[in-house]
Amino acid sequence: MNIEKDLSLLVTRLEKLERQNRFFKILGVMILLTAGAALFMGARPLDVLQAERFVLVDSSGQAMATLGPDGSGRPGLSIKDKATGKERVWLGMWGASEAGLGFFDKNEKERSRLGITTDDVTRLSFYDAADNQKAWFGITNGGQPTVSLWAPDLKQRAWIGISEGNKPAVAIDGANGKSLVWLGVYNNGLPGVSIYDNDEKDRVFMGITSQGESGVSVSDSAGNERAWLGMFGGTVGNGSGVSANDSNGRQRAFFGIAAGGQVPRGVIYNASKQETWSTPNQ
Repeated sequence: MNIEKDLSLLVTRLEKLERQNRFFKILGVMILLTAGAALFMGARPLDVLQAERFVLVDSSGQAMATLGPDGSGRPGLSIKDKATGKERVWLGMWGASEAGLGFFDKNEKERSRLGITTDDVTRLSFYDAADNQKAWFGITNGGQPTVSLWAPDLKQRAWIGISEGNKPAVAIDGANGKSLVWLGVYNNGLPGVSIYDNDEKDRVFMGITSQGESGVSVSDSAGNERAWLGMFGGTVGNGSGVSANDSNGRQRAFFGIAAGGQVPRGVIYNASKQETWSTPNQ
């Protein structure tokens, strides 16, 4: 019985030693694999950093995408048209310091670009087939979000955005690049529309004045108001009618409903704004 017990203990110890031996073997293999992987991974980035270009090809060997510098040395990712091999997408640097994503048509003409310009302006631009910029959406270097549209003559003809003073506005420009129509909120916080001549002088205004009057104002080329059609008396009155001024801006005639909103009246004034004629019984 003692011999059998001793043999049983011996077998148990041998099995324990075999298990420990297997454990240490497995641990040693794992250490070797880990060390080898670390050496391999430590060496691999050196190859990637030293590579000048990566080219992605299809099964026939045709290039489909390239990661590396372009012909001007600018780094980026170029994606090709499989049918023609021409560049259709570029993600990388443009010029010295502009970064962006550009899309090209089948003739490799840039048609749109999203990115940041050399002036740190964020923008999305659209181009026609002749590579001319026709539309622009972004934030100016002054912080104003805007949308701009260009005519075939490559001049801005429409603008939508937030002007100085955080006032929303829409502007329509002429062929000379000067504003012809402006719709938005003015510095007094009130809405209105202005129409300008070719010298960008305000000739017509429709809106609400700072005095609370609403109507249409017509001015001459010198900027003097010559006619007003609308409400009179500001926030305290409700008169309405037509007023005509001379070239010095002095009122010379009025026809309409006088202040109070009940009495119709027509008046002609002299240069000193003295009544020289008025409707009878008024």
